[in-house]
Amino acid sequence: MTAAPQSPSASGGQRKAASGTAPAVIRPTSNGTVSSLWFIAAGVAFALASIMQSMRQGQLAAPATYDDITYFVDAGRRLLGFYNAGFPSLFEGYLRDPPHAPMSTATSFIGFLLFGFHDWSQALVNTVWVVALLLVIRRWFAGLPAFVTASVVIAVLAWPVLGFLVIEGRPDIVNGFLLAFGCIGLVERPWVTAGRGRLLAIALLFAAALLTKPSVFPITIALYGVSLAVATGLDYLDSGRMLSIRSMLARNATAAGITLVVVLPHYIVGIGHQIEYILRTTFTTEKDLWAVKLPPYEQATFYLWGEGGRQTMAAWVFVTAALVALAIAGLVVARDRAALRRVAGMALVFAVSFAFVSIPAHKSAFLGVQVTAFCLVFFLIAGRAVFTAALASGRGGKVMAVLLAAGLVATALSSFQWHWFHRTGRPSVATAEELAKRHALIDAVHDAVRPQGETASKVYFPAAAYYLNDYILDFAFVRDGDADDDAFDDHRSGDLAAHLANIKTATHVVLLSPDDPDVLNWLPSATSLGAVREAVAADPAFVKVASLQPIVSGGPIEIYARKTALATLAPGAGFQALEGPYPQWNLPRFRWVSGAGASLAIVDPTPGAATLRLELQSPVADQRVTATIGGRRQGDCPISTAYVTTTCAIPVAIEAGDRTIELSFAKTDPSNDQKRAVMVFNQSLLR
Repeated sequence: MTAAPQSPSASGGQRKAASGTAPAVIRPTSNGTVSSLWFIAAGVAFALASIMQSMRQGQLAAPATYDDITYFVDAGRRLLGFYNAGFPSLFEGYLRDPPHAPMSTATSFIGFLLFGFHDWSQALVNTVWVVALLLVIRRWFAGLPAFVTASVVIAVLAWPVLGFLVIEGRPDIVNGFLLAFGCIGLVERPWVTAGRGRLLAIALLFAAALLTKPSVFPITIALYGVSLAVATGLDYLDSGRMLSIRSMLARNATAAGITLVVVLPHYIVGIGHQIEYILRTTFTTEKDLWAVKLPPYEQATFYLWGEGGRQTMAAWVFVTAALVALAIAGLVVARDRAALRRVAGMALVFAVSFAFVSIPAHKSAFLGVQVTAFCLVFFLIAGRAVFTAALASGRGGKVMAVLLAAGLVATALSSFQWHWFHRTGRPSVATAEELAKRHALIDAVHDAVRPQGETASKVYFPAAAYYLNDYILDFAFVRDGDADDDAFDDHRSGDLAAHLANIKTATHVVLLSPDDPDVLNWLPSATSLGAVREAVAADPAFVKVASLQPIVSGGPIEIYARKTALATLAPGAGFQALEGPYPQWNLPRFRWVSGAGASLAIVDPTPGAATLRLELQSPVADQRVTATIGGRRQGDCPISTAYVTTTCAIPVAIEAGDRTIELSFAKTDPSNDQKRAVMVFNQSLLR
C-alpha cells in the first residue's frame, strides 16, 4: 500500500523512494485540492440529517439512557455549578470528582451550554468529529481527481460507525478513531526522522485517547508502546541499520513526554477511580456480569463480520479487505520491500489491538469499535494506493478508477443505514405512541418524587429498567435546574439486607414490578425485587404516593415516599403554573403569585404551633407578605430588595378546623398586566 504511484497531477509520474527510506503511505499534495468548505459542508449536512432522523424515529426519539445518560448527568451537574459559582465550581468539582470520561463530559457540557439541556445537544457537538475525519480525507486524497475524493467521502459517510460517531455520547467511538489514527500514523511512514509537526500530532493523538477513555488506559499505553517500537524498528531497518540508538530513544522519549505532560493533571486526580473501575469490572465483582459467552469462532470474528462488526461496518469490512489485497498485490509485483515491511508493521499493530478486544469475554459493538476504526483507516490508505496506481496506468487504468469510484458509491447507496437498529434490532427504536408513553412515565415519576419543603429528594431504585433508572431521573433533576436531588441504585447486589440499608437513607423508593418485561432481569438486583416491594409496603415510615402503569405489561410501578419528605402545603388560589428552571438567570423552578392575595392549603391540619417557611423573590422593592389563618393575623415578612431571594419564617398557630393559610401582599408589579406580587420557589410548614 505504500509504494503506489503518484497521481498524474504529481510531477514525474511514478516516483520511487530514495534508497534506504520508506516512502509515505499518503503523500498529500496541494495540486487540485478541493476546498475544505465542501468537506465541512458535507460533514455538517450528514450530522444534521442523522440527528433529525434520530429525533424522529431513532435513538434520540427515545429517552436518553445507558451509557450516554451517565455523561449527560455528569456534565449537567457541572454546568449547573458553573452557572451558580463560575469557574471555581468547575475546578473544585474536577478535583473532588474527576469525570470518568473527560471528553464525553466535555462534549455534553459544551452541548448543554450552547443549546440547552436536550438529548440532542451533544450530538450537535459531535459534528466536529465527522468534519475532522472528512478534512483528513481531503488531505490524504489531495492531488487526486475530485470524483475520486467524492466517492471516498460518500463511502466513508455510509459506514455505520459514522452514525455512531454523531449520535452516541459515550467515549468509545472517538477513542477508537484516535487510537487507529495514532497507531497507523506512527507506523505508516518514517518516524524517527519525522518533523516536529508530526511528532506533536502523534503525541497529542495518544494524549487525547488517554483523556477520552481513561478506563482503558492500559490498552492505550500498550498500543502506544507497540506502535513506537514497530515504527522505530522499521526506521532502523530502512536506514540500513544506521540510525543511532540515541536518536531513536530521544524521539520516542520526546513523544511520550509530551503525552505525559498533557494527561498527567487528570491522572493525578483520577487514577485511583480508574484502577478501581478496571479491577471491579474486569477482575472482581463485575467480571462475569458483563461477560458474553460465545463459541471460539464467533468470539474471534465478533468485531469483523460478527455481531459487532455488522453494527459498525456491515459490508465495508469486505470492501476494505478487497482494497487491501489489491494494494498489497501491487507492492508484491513492484517488489517494494520497504513498503511491504510497513504493511507488515501496520498489520502487527492491528493484530495487537484486535487481540486486546477480542480475547476478553466482554463484548459489545462499543467495546471493540477500535477494530472498525482501524479498518476504516486501512480502507482510506488502500483506496488511495489503488486509485493512484490505476490513474497512473494509462487510459485503461483511468477507466478502472472510474469503475472503482462508481462501485464505492453504489455500495454506499445500497448499504447505507441510519443509526437506529442496534438498540432493539427493529427498524426503529419503537412506535411513536410507545415513546410518548415512556417520556410521560419519566415525567410522572419525576413529579411524584419532586422535593418538598427543605428536604432534598434522595430516590432509590431497587431494580432498574432500560428506560427508567436512577440516571434518567437524575437527568430530569438536572433539567429542572436541581443539582442537589439525587437518585441511586445498587444493581450489582441481590442482597435484600443491602437494599433495605439503602432504603433507610432514601426519601423515596421507585418499585418496578418483578413481572414487568422492562426490568433488567439479568442484573443481580432483580432477584430480590419482590422481597423489597413487600418490605417497603410494610414499612410504616413510608406511604405510597403513586401507582403508575408499566409501558408493556406487568404490575404497577409503585412509588413510596418517606412521610417526613411529603409536602406540608399545597399551592392554591393566586398561584400560577410551575415554570422554569432558567439557568441563565440563576432561577430554579418556581410559581408566580398574581394579585394582592393567595392561599396555601394545609395538608396536615393537626392543631399546634408551626413555622410557615417561604422562599421567594419580589419583582418590586419594599414588599411585605402577611399570613393569616381563619382571619387571625399570624405575622408578616418584609422584602426590601427586588429580585433577591428571601427566606421568610413566620410563626403560625393552627387550630382545629383550619385548612388554609391566606397570604396578602403590600404591592404588585405595576409594569406587568398580571399584577405579579412574588415568585415562590418553595413553601413548607415546619412543626
